[in-house]
Amino acid sequence: MNFNFEGNYRAKRTINLGGVKPNDDKRSLMAKTQSERRAREFERKKLRSAGLIQAFYRGRKEAARNSRYQKASFQNILTSLSALLQEQDPKDAEIVDKIEKAIRNLLVFYRNHKQEDRLMAADFCRLLLRPTQPSRRISVFQLQFMHRDIERVDQCVWQTILLMKKVLFPLLESAERDSDVTLLPVLQLIALHLTPHTYTELEHIESPFTPSVIHTRMLTYDLLSGHLLRALRSFYKYTSTRQPDIWNQASEILICVAEARPPFELGSSIIGKWKPQTRPLFGLFSGSSSTITPKKTSEPELSRQLILEMFTVDILTLPFIFDLITTDAAVKLLRQLSLNDVLEMIIGFYEKSWPRMVNPEQIASLLINITKMGNLQSGAYLDQGLKYYVRVVQYLFAEISPIYFIRKNKSSTELKATDSDSDDSDEEQEDTVMSEVLEPSARLDPMIQARLESLYTTEKINTLVQRCINLSVTENNGSKINQFIGPMATLFTSLMISWPSKKDDLLGTFLYNRWGPEVNKPGSIHLTQLLWQAWSNTECVTMFDGHQSVNDISKKIPALSDPKYADSWSILYLLCEIYTRILFTIGDDEFFDKSLLNNQLRIDQVIQLSGQLKAIAFLLFWKSGSIDMEQYIDLTSIQLGQLGITVVNLLQQIHIRDSRRPFCPKDHWFLNGLDTESFANDTLAEEYSLEDEPRQPGLRQSIPKGKLSIVSPRIGLLNNMPFVIPFEDRVKIFKAFVDNDRKRNSIDDFMGRAPSVTIHRNNVLEDGFTQLYPLGANLKKRIAISFVDEFGLLEAGIDGGGVFKEFLTCLGHEAFDTNYGLFLATPDQLLYPNPSALISNESLAEKLVFYEFLGLIIGKALYEGILLDVAFAEFFLKRCLGKVNYLDDLPSLDPELYKGLIEVKNFQGNVEDLCLDFSLAETADGKSKLSFVDFQLLLISNGCACLTRENCRFS
Repeated sequence: MNFNFEGNYRAKRTINLGGVKPNDDKRSLMAKTQSERRAREFERKKLRSAGLIQAFYRGRKEAARNSRYQKASFQNILTSLSALLQEQDPKDAEIVDKIEKAIRNLLVFYRNHKQEDRLMAADFCRLLLRPTQPSRRISVFQLQFMHRDIERVDQCVWQTILLMKKVLFPLLESAERDSDVTLLPVLQLIALHLTPHTYTELEHIESPFTPSVIHTRMLTYDLLSGHLLRALRSFYKYTSTRQPDIWNQASEILICVAEARPPFELGSSIIGKWKPQTRPLFGLFSGSSSTITPKKTSEPELSRQLILEMFTVDILTLPFIFDLITTDAAVKLLRQLSLNDVLEMIIGFYEKSWPRMVNPEQIASLLINITKMGNLQSGAYLDQGLKYYVRVVQYLFAEISPIYFIRKNKSSTELKATDSDSDDSDEEQEDTVMSEVLEPSARLDPMIQARLESLYTTEKINTLVQRCINLSVTENNGSKINQFIGPMATLFTSLMISWPSKKDDLLGTFLYNRWGPEVNKPGSIHLTQLLWQAWSNTECVTMFDGHQSVNDISKKIPALSDPKYADSWSILYLLCEIYTRILFTIGDDEFFDKSLLNNQLRIDQVIQLSGQLKAIAFLLFWKSGSIDMEQYIDLTSIQLGQLGITVVNLLQQIHIRDSRRPFCPKDHWFLNGLDTESFANDTLAEEYSLEDEPRQPGLRQSIPKGKLSIVSPRIGLLNNMPFVIPFEDRVKIFKAFVDNDRKRNSIDDFMGRAPSVTIHRNNVLEDGFTQLYPLGANLKKRIAISFVDEFGLLEAGIDGGGVFKEFLTCLGHEAFDTNYGLFLATPDQLLYPNPSALISNESLAEKLVFYEFLGLIIGKALYEGILLDVAFAEFFLKRCLGKVNYLDDLPSLDPELYKGLIEVKNFQGNVEDLCLDFSLAETADGKSKLSFVDFQLLLISNGCACLTRENCRFS
């Protein structure tokens, strides 16, 4: 409000004589101010940048001018030095002065990326290699250390160290860009520089430094500061020269490094006097006399362990390094390195961590080189360190990338079966885990893969096994035997697990040879027997002796992961693998043969082993929910799950033998202290809870066995080791399972309406198939059967269960009659499916549904507790359970064929004279005919190969 005393309350008009008033707000003014500030800041940056560019340009221009001056001066020095060496009696002091000036100039202007500089460095190396006089044995390089002035000698040592670090070692790292003419003098000078003999020539001269001090100081700084071995690694990796002299000089350098032994005394150096000792304080306290004394930097300390570590990491991880070293040089290098020391150091690496070794190619290369070192001079260096050698190779196999063991003809997706009772891929029986295995990357060197194949052939594996066993059988003490057998078993288990394609060759080698001072000679022993002796000497045997109670066994979980028992588990794993393969290839008569020619364990040993396996397998299944089954046993390649699978496989094979022809004591297979009533109740509760769990649509309704033992240990135990529970108790559990299923599905035999089915007595199978097969799962419910007699009249009566039982009996007699054609009978009148039934005019699917229907009928009989008068062959029942049949199952099918195979297997003459091959000739009706063959089955992948002594057992 505009108030005044004149009585006029109106506001005065604002008159702007400068034009229209700009309508600027606060935000626009702020933006304008910031923009102007940024413009001014940008101008200041432009000025500063221009100054920096000009300063950099002037500096580079001055550096280039100085470099040209230093190069010219260096060239003049070389010319004058060359002329001086041509004189009759040159002065040593003048030569040394020129060498010092030349080194200083070279260190100033040398740039490794310039070829001109590298050529000048090579010329200088040639000059240093020349003798001072034709009559003197001292080279120009040695002459610089012959001063009596201690400061002068110390200065020459440090200049030489800088020459190596700044000039010659970088030149080696870029060796692929240089010619042989450039590389040879550089390598010769480095070799001369590292050779202790170079400085022993100075012993007769009064020098303030001893030759050992000079050599040790330069070697220490070459390795720790100049990274000599890293430069040599680049040289070996990228140089493609074919000149032997160059490789010989490089080998000499490696040998010089390997020869280094303590004490590594550096002596005292006066080079520190040129460093500033005090630094004044500036700023606020500039007037004070206080000074800061710099910290004394300790000189690097060289040790034998450090040399071995650098040599292993930088040199032994190079692929095919020993291909570039002559045999004599390799032997000398190995003698100087000491194979035992290298192996112990690698073991330390593995137990701690691999330094800078993250590349799979480095691990594979180290494995190749260690194996090559072990094979030098027919393995002469292995006798003293075989235990360490076996351990190192095992560690490397466990560490190596699996891409090196993938066969080229394999797909990128591999199946890893974890079921314990089957070798098939039946998805209803087997827990098969699909794991994607990546194809080898583009950087994978196929030559490394081929070299690994060549280093681990059957012959070389035999040699290694022979060495280990020779050292083992010569020891009388059981613990000493395990010192060799334990690491050996760990190695070969790692080899089989990491390299699956080698498993058959390894097992074939172990199975059919006797080992000792002379292979397969009197006094030799089977590896199976030796492994049994070694296993019997372990502490694990007393913990799992087979006679302990269930509660005592359950307390042994820590023993599974205790590192001190790792070798014991490897021995057991290899023993199980070998003996399982033996049982696959021998018949019952051979099994009970006391000569140990085929069955390599005595019956009493088999009984002891089965008791121990029973306890171990029970622990692994019983506690599978509380332990990690994918956990590795210490530093081996064995997972607890793999150990359980191998143990159970062998245990099942021994039990099958005992079932056919008993040899174990009564109640041997039962678990001591197991409350079967409580076990049955808990099993029923687990089964009921599993079936009541909600399932996602589209997923399988049955849990795989491999995971079932984790979810339900008791059901997993029944699936994998049912024989540890008495048969009567298993029958009770099965009936209880059926009762639970009836309750779950509300099946009542007395309530509800039952489907009515009419069956003609003269057509029981077809009518039953037509009317019952479509029911599927509803077949569990009560079925009302009405019979029609041969006159077409409906038989009177109400089906209260007896008529249905009569129907199942009649259907079984008709369907399982061999005249019907669906089944054949063995000589013992045991039934199995007729193979020729599937080869007819009818489609395969139409035939298969008949077999499926019969399976439903058998399941209904079990569900209702009805006994069918039918006996199936053992090999057919094993296939129904998802198991694989082997040689010992053949007699139930074809006794004559079994007898013939056994005779071929044990044939003492030349098996090639029998003119056999791996093929099977059959006729369309499944009967053997010599006059006409309808088709031929090839039994091996590479075609109809002839039977030879080499493949008669292994294939």
